[in-house]
Amino acid sequence: MDTGKFQELVLKQLGLLTEGQQRLDSKADKLEQGQQRLDSKADKLEQGQQRLDSKVDKLEQGQRRLDSKVDKLEQGQQRLDSKIDKLELRVENEVVDKIRALFDDREIQNKRIELQDRRLDSIDEKLDRISNDTAYLVSEVASLKRLVK
Repeated sequence: MDTGKFQELVLKQLGLLTEGQQRLDSKADKLEQGQQRLDSKADKLEQGQQRLDSKVDKLEQGQRRLDSKVDKLEQGQQRLDSKIDKLELRVENEVVDKIRALFDDREIQNKRIELQDRRLDSIDEKLDRISNDTAYLVSEVASLKRLVK
């Protein structure tokens, strides 16, 4: 091969190599841009993750506050239950005894009324007899007055 053709071939190959190098540089630039976009997206994802972590922390704090409030409500409920139990015992002990006493007193009053009713019935019977005796005596006196006249 002669020198001219060889140089032409070498120049042609150099041209092709240069074009290939330019294409590779272009692709490398595109890869770098893609890498930068990926890095940017990864940064945004990390920021989003941090925001989510912060929100989860706040939710956990809120959950702890709610748990504390529920515990306090349960304690209050237990105190109320205890007070209700004490009140029930008091009602059973005091009110039931008082009701029992009222019924006993009522029974005594009913017996007294019964006794008074029997006494009144006895007095009514005696009054009826006295009234009959008086009527008899009045008629006898009237008979005697007629005889005397």
